Amino acid sequence: MFNYFSVPSIISAVFCLAIGIFTLLKNPKAKINRIFFVQASSAFVWQLGTFLILVSREPASVDFWARFTYL
Repeated sequence: MFNYFSVPSIISAVFCLAIGIFTLLKNPKAKINRIFFVQASSAFVWQLGTFLILVSREPASVDFWARFTYL
């Protein structure tokens, strides 16, 4: 059974990564753009972990992804 509560997490993860890459590609030499890309990438990792927690079936994998999310 698919968990519909996981859909906003994956949408948010993709959006965070896309906006980070877009900002970085606009001016890769600007320090603020690189800092924003790192911040957006960390938000992507966090949202990806949240998505994987919600779609995991086994308790061991839920525990692993929960620890990954709080990395």
